[in-house]
Amino acid sequence: DILTEDAFENAIIVQMAIGGSTNGIIHLTALARRAGIPMDLEIFDRVSQSIPLLANIKPSGKYVMEDFYYAGGLRALMKMLESRLHLGTQTINGKTVQDNLEGAEVYNKDVIRPIKNPVSPAGGTAILRGSLAPNGAVIKPTAAEKRLWKHKGLAVVFKDIRDLKARVDSKDLEVTPDSILVLQNAGPVGGPGMPEWGQLPVPKKLLDQGVRDIVRISDARMSGTSYG
Repeated sequence: DILTEDAFENAIIVQMAIGGSTNGIIHLTALARRAGIPMDLEIFDRVSQSIPLLANIKPSGKYVMEDFYYAGGLRALMKMLESRLHLGTQTINGKTVQDNLEGAEVYNKDVIRPIKNPVSPAGGTAILRGSLAPNGAVIKPTAAEKRLWKHKGLAVVFKDIRDLKARVDSKDLEVTPDSILVLQNAGPVGGPGMPEWGQLPVPKKLLDQGVRDIVRISDARMSGTSYG
């Protein structure tokens, strides 16, 4: 009675509004399927397009998690989402979502934004599809530099994590700020186990030039609380 489709959709709604980790997609999908509830990337994509980003916290905003706590925390964020949530959903304390949100209040509306004044009109996570990822890829656009949202560049390919570690900081690496770093063979099979190798470092050659963000593509996973 607790792990229902509505409960999982509530979780996805909050995930998008808070700008949660891209790992959340993996965890929620695993939980849902274990409970016998079908879930795929289409659901996350649909919710992301309809739920704005409300939490003005890093890496998508300017505040930190402590500020979020003192602004009212998760209950306050969910209070802002009241019109979008399934309020009748039962929770683990025996009460409904609506019951749990009674008395919740936002104390700083710049940290936790109202729906009419979001940090971003779309959620913190987006699903991409194309020739490289016909079944879908996950990106956190709100944490990436906007200049990279539409981008074209030459690929710098690393065959595996050992190749990456051996070459990424080499002064001889042929890389520019427009390059696209690609890490192969780091997914569920290649890793194995899909480790958090998706956080490809910016090459030292570029860091020395003041570059702090470039396009990175991998079949590994990464913590979306870090950057795009």
